Amino acid sequence: MIARRELLGIGAAGATLLASSATQACTIIPPAKAKPFRRAECEQQIHDLVAFMNKAPGLPPDAVSDWVDARAIEVEFEYPVSENVGGVLYNYLFFREYGMSGGKLDPDPIRIKEISLIRSVGNQASFQFTLTRNQFFPADEEGCNGLFTHGEYFQKTDTAFIARFFNNRLKSFRDFPEWFA
Repeated sequence: MIARRELLGIGAAGATLLASSATQACTIIPPAKAKPFRRAECEQQIHDLVAFMNKAPGLPPDAVSDWVDARAIEVEFEYPVSENVGGVLYNYLFFREYGMSGGKLDPDPIRIKEISLIRSVGNQASFQFTLTRNQFFPADEEGCNGLFTHGEYFQKTDTAFIARFFNNRLKSFRDFPEWFA
């Protein structure tokens, strides 16, 4: 004959098993397993990002959105784009328009000036990267109160970004002007 204590123990074990099975059955996304940090893999994704930024202005909008959607990269800052949009539409326009200024495409490709590891903890990492581009500046015939007028010109400019990685995958990046301070 089964004692009351044994019956309660079996019942508790069964309830725990059912609860864990129910929890697993309701889980939509399996938990991501931590991957060891690989610096070269993260840096390669920054190089791939910049290569895409150079191609994006000449690609059809669907190709840009497919690339961004496949990688789920979020641009976390408000770089000026041609339309007042947010969210994923902003991401698409950012990639299509970053290499353009004043309606003109940069004459030279965007280049990586530097990549620096800021920090890595477990399967998360932060990198700083600086991009150099030959940016167009339209003519300003009026200037500031008629002073400091100039014609149109191209000038090399540097922009720093900070990128966030999880499991060696680029998740997001944003403007990082503090890098130059």
